[in-house]
Amino acid sequence: MLLCAAQSCILEDRENCPTYLSIDFSDTPDEVESICLILRHESGWMFRDTVHGSESGSIYEIPVKKGLMTVAVFGNVRQMEYNEGYSVTTGNEADSLYTCFFTAEYTGELSSDTISVRKDFIGLHLKIMGRENTAGKVSVDVESSSVGYDLNGNVIRGAYRHTPELIESPDSISGHYQYVSRITRQGDDSLLLRITVQEEGRKAEELSVNLHEYLSGLELESEDDGLRDLYLTVDLSRSTMTVSPIGWEYTDKIEIEI
Repeated sequence: MLLCAAQSCILEDRENCPTYLSIDFSDTPDEVESICLILRHESGWMFRDTVHGSESGSIYEIPVKKGLMTVAVFGNVRQMEYNEGYSVTTGNEADSLYTCFFTAEYTGELSSDTISVRKDFIGLHLKIMGRENTAGKVSVDVESSSVGYDLNGNVIRGAYRHTPELIESPDSISGHYQYVSRITRQGDDSLLLRITVQEEGRKAEELSVNLHEYLSGLELESEDDGLRDLYLTVDLSRSTMTVSPIGWEYTDKIEIEI
């Protein structure tokens, strides 16, 4: 089929012939298992395909219309839904997204580009201390109005609310609750953490913390690697929270009263 198209272009006006685009995915990190490639031409023509991680070391080739092209790449899409971009579905957390967005003009008979995706999600790692006697009675909600990315890389607005599962509960060794939730890049100051503590015979206590001002004060983005995870330790007995972009044991962390 490609040979027939090429022969046709030899005999006809070459202006309307496609350009043969070669895309290099070899910079894709090992953490990316699959890539959704979306090409959108200025005329409205659109192309979507999935490249599996095992194929990312090879050159991907496709004939496309000549002209201005928007290129959007989403790695590790699992639960997020497509609608002119990818968004978190109701009640779920963000996927472990790696992305790349750019615009390029392809005008020659042969064109090429290199795709370098970066981590575009934040893992919120949360430890809750100071309520060792309330096992099973602590719950967490993460709320935001940022739910995904459109085909230009802009943040999509919506209603994000995720209740992460408890992955570690207090015992004689840990003495804390531990949760994790994934969020996208934030487009405004609405990121909210809600912690509810229910003790037997007492009214439930709810603690709400707006995390935006603490995110903005940290180096959460690396030019090479993308967004970093965030590590939060809430001590309910002291009404304090420490915030770190490196890890639990990192000493240069922010401590605030809540």
